[in-house]
Amino acid sequence: MHLHHLNNPSDDSDKLSFIAFTCDWKPVTYLNENEKFHYFEYNENHESTTSIERIKRFSFSPPFKDARVIGSSNGLICVSQGPEGTYICNPITKEYVMLSEIKTDCDRQYHDWTSGFGYVSSSNEYKVVGMYLNNWDQYAEIHVYTLGNGDGWRNLGKLDLELELNTCLWCHGVLASEALYWKDNFKEMIVTFDLAEEKFCENILPPPLTPDGDWETNFIGVLNGILFIAAFIIAEGIEFYDIWLLAKKNDNHDEGEEHQSLGWSKEFRIDDDESVVALMKSGGVLTFGHGRLRGHYLYICDPKASTSKPLAEFKERINQVFPHRNTLVSLKELGEEETKVMESTQIEETKALITL
Repeated sequence: MHLHHLNNPSDDSDKLSFIAFTCDWKPVTYLNENEKFHYFEYNENHESTTSIERIKRFSFSPPFKDARVIGSSNGLICVSQGPEGTYICNPITKEYVMLSEIKTDCDRQYHDWTSGFGYVSSSNEYKVVGMYLNNWDQYAEIHVYTLGNGDGWRNLGKLDLELELNTCLWCHGVLASEALYWKDNFKEMIVTFDLAEEKFCENILPPPLTPDGDWETNFIGVLNGILFIAAFIIAEGIEFYDIWLLAKKNDNHDEGEEHQSLGWSKEFRIDDDESVVALMKSGGVLTFGHGRLRGHYLYICDPKASTSKPLAEFKERINQVFPHRNTLVSLKELGEEETKVMESTQIEETKALITL
């Protein structure tokens, strides 16, 4: 009941919550150091202000360094260092579990790696998907880990997908509607993996992009539970990203759900050095910056007015920002016996830069 309430907030709710994953990036070694998780809530109140009141750092140290957050579901976070190490944690309880190493006959030296994390409500299961990608022989070896079932990594076999994802560790699958999505750079489509059925579905065609665009420059993500593609474009000598949402459309002018299908719609445009995080009721867009100067800031953007204002500044560089809801979901109660508790560190709080 608690999770249902969190995932189905009332229409008058003006509070969204997120986790920012920050680090000190070393350009010489290309490694991330001093990684931290920060929790913040964004309040959007149409009658008074729009603000981030404070940013609070979680009081624990991650088990290993130079990692990437794969996703957050019902308060659980999946963090991966590649096929060598993946862990699931609850930052509120500090409980975490290290997943066992995947057993495979693949020569890891010649395989890329990608993964994804998500929740299946019908079976109340949390699943991690790992793929070894052989771009030379054009096949993928699929592995699935279901939290608490005691089977460890299950090998679903090798599939001839003709993929060229070029993903490795840094491009993970994104979760929307209990499916994981990857960008296929070879076919210029979006690959879909159904978490409940544990199989690949029909590929998704992209929206009508500009013919002079570079597909590999585009990227996919999720906004408020909806899949999006950010298409790189140069307009009047300035670099932008057009944001297209994959939303439901009504083909037969009927209100019935059975007549609705999915279609792309171009919603807004952002600067090329920003990443989108969430859409606001007011039409604003929460983003965070890239680059040496902008990489420490959260922004609120007005796409119609083409303006962007900073909301908060972090001491470390922002690596990722993703939606997150604090819960007391227990890994041990889900069936993971080898759970541990992360070491505590001093909690820091940072006030927002401005209130709009």
